[in-house]
Amino acid sequence: MITSNIKKINEGLKDCSYIIDRYSSEEEYTINPKTNRRLLIDYKVVAFPTKEFQSEQYRTNVHYKNIENHKISSQGKAIIKPM
Repeated sequence: MITSNIKKINEGLKDCSYIIDRYSSEEEYTINPKTNRRLLIDYKVVAFPTKEFQSEQYRTNVHYKNIENHKISSQGKAIIKPM
């Protein structure tokens, strides 16, 4: 069950290759004292976005701040700050 979930996570990460440049996964195991079998206790994925995605997010955040902090002219229209 857990291995199929991990496979689904890895497939999802590969499907998001247009956003995720590279990723690494870390697994942490322990031993069950009753059965002496390995148990997965932690699974961590570190993802690094693509440069295109980073710049798109930056532009979106700057645009949102400009909208939030816009000034209104005497006619009641928004004055857009220069980018």
